[in-house]
Amino acid sequence: MAKLKDLNEKFSKHWLEYEIDVYDEEEEDDSSVDETKFFRASSAHLCPRALWYIQMGYKREPPSIQSKRRMKVGTLFHEFIREKLRGRGLVVDEEGRVEMDDPPLVGHFDNIIRRPGENEQYLLEIKSFADPPPNVRLTLPRSDHVIQWNLYAFLTKLVHGMLFYINKNNQTYYIEEQTLNHSIVDPVLEKLRMVRAAVLEGQRIPYQPNEKHEWCSVRYECEKDWFIRGQ
Repeated sequence: MAKLKDLNEKFSKHWLEYEIDVYDEEEEDDSSVDETKFFRASSAHLCPRALWYIQMGYKREPPSIQSKRRMKVGTLFHEFIREKLRGRGLVVDEEGRVEMDDPPLVGHFDNIIRRPGENEQYLLEIKSFADPPPNVRLTLPRSDHVIQWNLYAFLTKLVHGMLFYINKNNQTYYIEEQTLNHSIVDPVLEKLRMVRAAVLEGQRIPYQPNEKHEWCSVRYECEKDWFIRGQ
């Protein structure tokens, strides 16, 4: 039997929009990372409790259709830039998998590139963004992107690189040079080790009241445990 929510969506949208959205909803996640065994470098910025829930195998809230659209458009912009990198002969490696055992961490970097006439290699992460609403301030680079870049740099043993941003609205570029910073990497790795130890020892990570909860994909489970069960 169809859910009331699904029926409301079906009849409130143009039929073509509805059919395209159904395709996005039904598309399977092609990730090969088992998040009960490995942390993702792209998620390492999350609070310890959120990481604990993910490691414990709790179901994450699926992204909204609008979020899925944004992610797909972002993927297109990634390829838009990669085509130019390949065309200029800058690419040394792309979409490479990197990992470590302690803590169990996995990531897939975007590109390793080389400047023409130089031997040094640079780690490049490509990100896209849209102009924010008038009352919202956009700060680049984003802190979670800086953490992700540093983890990839640590795992690839590269010291220098860039966060490359492309504006989806007007296709302008913003390039932020990066240098491996162990004062960023070390605390993150310690946090992941702490979470993993709690998982293996059957301990629960306590509620983190000072963390940002608005976009947390395990917010429902976390708040239910805290407000209803007191844990």
